[in-house]
Amino acid sequence: MIIRLLGLILLPLLAYWFVRWLSARLTLSRVQTRWLMVGVIATLVLTVLVIMGRLPVHFIFAPIGVALAFLLKMLPMLFRLLPLWALLRGWLGSGRRRRGAGGSTGADGSDGFAGADGFAGADGSTGPEGSGRSDAMTRRMALEILGLKEGADRAAIIKAHRDLMRRLHPDRGGSDYLAKRINQAKDFLLQGNIG
Repeated sequence: MIIRLLGLILLPLLAYWFVRWLSARLTLSRVQTRWLMVGVIATLVLTVLVIMGRLPVHFIFAPIGVALAFLLKMLPMLFRLLPLWALLRGWLGSGRRRRGAGGSTGADGSDGFAGADGFAGADGSTGPEGSGRSDAMTRRMALEILGLKEGADRAAIIKAHRDLMRRLHPDRGGSDYLAKRINQAKDFLLQGNIG
């Protein structure tokens, strides 16, 4: 009885010391240290409850098994969404850069201001009815959509377009909007290379 009581007193102290030591060793921020403390305490409480026989082990492993089964079932869909995630990060990143630059000129050198999402058309407009979205395509935007660098030739443009459409076509789980923007980017860049 006394040993259990000492164990219950010493375990939180050891957990606190461990979190402080790990936080200093890994130079964690305050928020990260708090989350680490919550995780250690939750693990400690579950371990004590299992050891004391108050919580059956299958109550812990059953939800973990269900979560793993769900993740394995959803893995193919998640892999199909990875290119979309990279595309969205590119768009969001370019919007932040434009706003951070003062917002008066876009990254393509156009005058005007960027809309709520950071995109401005070539004429500086932010889309119809103040929607904050412009359908005007710029060379920089077209290159970002296709994942190309400046100076890409016609063959590289067509190959990038074909690869993206193979993955993001509406018939394969993509959206009509993405397919439209990918086609617009290809057409814009091919027009620029011809003329």
